[in-house]
Amino acid sequence: VFLDGNRLDLSDQPAIQQALNGTTAISNIFKSEGNGEPMMLIVTPIKGSSGNHALMVAVDGYIMANITADIKVGETGFALILTETGTVLGHRNLDWVKDSFNFIDQAEQNGTMLEEANVLREHVLPNESGISPYISASGGKRYLAYDTLENGWKVGLVAMEEEFLADIVKIRTYALIIAVVVLLIAMAITRLIANSITKPIDAITKMSEVYATGDFTQ
Repeated sequence: VFLDGNRLDLSDQPAIQQALNGTTAISNIFKSEGNGEPMMLIVTPIKGSSGNHALMVAVDGYIMANITADIKVGETGFALILTETGTVLGHRNLDWVKDSFNFIDQAEQNGTMLEEANVLREHVLPNESGISPYISASGGKRYLAYDTLENGWKVGLVAMEEEFLADIVKIRTYALIIAVVVLLIAMAITRLIANSITKPIDAITKMSEVYATGDFTQ
């Protein structure tokens, strides 16, 4: 139930189920049923006497794309953020963000993006961090430098071979910056929600316990 009175069935969202089971979670990107635009959910649990509930904050699905848009690698390189299964969360191609584009699914269904899918399947997804070369579907040899966040998301930087080898130290620095920025954002949002919700709930619970004893003097 949203603050404007609208209702949306989100029971199929894993983040909702995680929150109802007691864990703060951030969802993957999905399209809003209302306007078709991408959105993400940040959900934190609220435990009460009548059962478990969750507070949800819906945010712009392009939030990760906005982070990656500010990262430049040489003349043609770019940054990206993927889920633990290879679905795009942040990329310069906003259509991929909106459509939850997945390189592996694309390769299996249409036979395109094969090199990208292979490097994800064989190197990026099973490993914590590294640097992997591949031949892009658009042509040219590229390098993908990547790292893994605590929630399993992958942050990476893509550069053409000549640009990558010319400034490899800068690429590693940018990869670290992206990882730290995304992690800090997630931590800040989680802390904000936890503080703003937990304290009032605790206060209400304690006061209710006093009332339950028949003491209305307070």
